[in-house]
Amino acid sequence: MRLKSILTVLFTLLTIPLAHAIDWYYIGDTGNGQTAVMYDKDSIKRNGSKVKIWTWMVFRHYEPQFNNGNSVKQNWEFDCKEDYQEMIYSVVYRDGNPVLTERGNPKDARPVIPGSFDAVFYEVACGKQSKSIRSGNVSETDVRNTLWKSAE
Repeated sequence: MRLKSILTVLFTLLTIPLAHAIDWYYIGDTGNGQTAVMYDKDSIKRNGSKVKIWTWMVFRHYEPQFNNGNSVKQNWEFDCKEDYQEMIYSVVYRDGNPVLTERGNPKDARPVIPGSFDAVFYEVACGKQSKSIRSGNVSETDVRNTLWKSAE
């Protein structure tokens, strides 16, 4: 029991600071309006043609694809010259609590697929999208209560 408590505290300390952003920018809903898509403007770090960025997707419902979580924050690296992407780190949340963390594998780097969630983040990171729809300090509560309020 004590080991489980220690591991829970370590898990929380290691994941929350990495996935916490100061300034989330809302890009919009994707697909059929079931997912809100955001990025942390302050997290964008450029190194030549490569750009790292923290992203956040909030799902309207629990997603089996994401361990039945209802949001995921991910750190991506995009190669703007080669149109490639690599997931660096991912934290899946269920009702605001982290339930799964995952480190990316460089072997899993892949081309950016047009029309995908990742393509939206690629466009932002690589400066191919001019403006976000709404900016600054968007919380999961904002998304759930404001953005989807009219759709319910």
